[in-house]
Amino acid sequence: MEASTPVKSRFQVAIVSDIHYAGAEERARGHDYESRLISNPLLRAGVWLYRHFIWMRHPLEQAPQLERFLNAAGAADFVVANGDYSCDSGAIGVSDPAALASAQVCVGKLRAQFGERIRFTLGDHELDAARELEAGHRNTRPASVLETQRGQLSPAGRGLAADCFARQQD
Repeated sequence: MEASTPVKSRFQVAIVSDIHYAGAEERARGHDYESRLISNPLLRAGVWLYRHFIWMRHPLEQAPQLERFLNAAGAADFVVANGDYSCDSGAIGVSDPAALASAQVCVGKLRAQFGERIRFTLGDHELDAARELEAGHRNTRPASVLETQRGQLSPAGRGLAADCFARQQD
């Protein structure tokens, strides 16, 4: 008779999405990082109202949310992390060294806790997607960065993707 493997009666799945982790370099940009880029005062006021009343009043202060998730998820059996690992305060995704550093810290913390039990997806913050939030301000991004915004990952984005997906090839 074969020895049977006990079946777990419970299987814990944890899902985290849109972490928007801001590391030290992104936080150093200050809370006015968005409004400084917008020259049109009416648009700048609109962005402030949107940020203040609708979406994430303090985008650079979301790091405690990651810690809260890590504590709550404990030793989950399977974890899915759904993109937007950085705050993307430079609005060019992980082509921005500060956003890349934030994303690497975030992914590193997730990987350290969950190891082989975590799977990652990429969000617009990793894909270097241009944000329409800054419409009305002159685009000063280098042409090489703009090229990456046409549906391809920048070299930095490819590096982060490789780190996220390196252990997901099974």
